[in-house]
Amino acid sequence: MIETVGVGQSEIEIDHVVDFVVYVVPPGSGDGLQGAKKGVMEIADLIVINKFDGDFKPVCRSLSRRLESALTLTMTKHSYAGANWECPVELVSAETDYNIECIWEHALLFRQQLGEEYLLKRRHAQLQRSMWKFLGDSIMHKLRDDDEFSNRYA
Repeated sequence: MIETVGVGQSEIEIDHVVDFVVYVVPPGSGDGLQGAKKGVMEIADLIVINKFDGDFKPVCRSLSRRLESALTLTMTKHSYAGANWECPVELVSAETDYNIECIWEHALLFRQQLGEEYLLKRRHAQLQRSMWKFLGDSIMHKLRDDDEFSNRYA
């Protein structure tokens, strides 16, 4: 399990190292989802709206409808491989333990529906991407630290 801080590229890059992405949304983030979180919604395998308790229930229900509507306009990240997975939106409350078990249930269903072969291919692609990124970063560091190269091409 990996948690991101929710800012910058780290939340998008996480898709390159995990099998299943859970995007946890607080109830007050409805308007902010338009631009800043668009990329995260496109990589999410499950969207969880937390704090579905007390006064937040109506806001959470409304946000859930908006997210479900927005998801109908996007293509699932797994559809290119013929995998059959639509990103569900769930209401949960960590405070009252309401519907928390659904997160694990969706993760298991995801694995079952996509299949072990698909996940292994995905992990292979993730490892290749990581290798090329590491090599590219290593070469750039080496060139940046090489005084002769820097003096010649600066």
